[in-house]
Order: sequence, then C-alpha cells, then structure tokens
Amino acid sequence: MSLRVVSKTTLNKMKQRKQSEQTKDKIIKAIGIPLKVLNIDKEEITIYASKKEAGLHLNTNDTTIGRYIRSGKLLFDKYLITEVD
Repeated sequence: MSLRVVSKTTLNKMKQRKQSEQTKDKIIKAIGIPLKVLNIDKEEITIYASKKEAGLHLNTNDTTIGRYIRSGKLLFDKYLITEVD
C-alpha cells in the first residue's frame, strides 16, 4: 500500500467542500449498518439504512440509537431497535 501526501491547501479544500443531500444519503447507505425499528404501539416495523438515519426520523441522535441497540430497552417506551440480520 502506498502512502499519499496531500498538501495543506488541498486538505483545507476537501474539508470545506459541501456534499449534496443525495451524496450524503449515498455515503450513509454505503457505510451504515441497517436497523430494524419496531413501533410496539402500532406493531409496525421500519428499516433504516443507518443509526444516523433512524435518529433523524425518531428525533434523537445516532449515539442514543446505539445505546438502545446495545441495551435492548425501548426508546421513548415505544421503539425496539435492532440491527438487521
């Protein structure tokens, strides 16, 4: 594997570049772990591409989603979140 050196100017340009929402969605889907969210009130299952996407739809963040996956507890006493097998 070769090591590639990038100038500070190039690195700053890369950091400042704005990604479109479509590109962000593609990146999330490519690196995310799919999740299954069961709404126990409605007995409805929703599949999300990542913890971040689930957090956006459930009005929380990806860190909280991860905690509830590990604990097995219900988020907001309503949602059971697990990784898709």
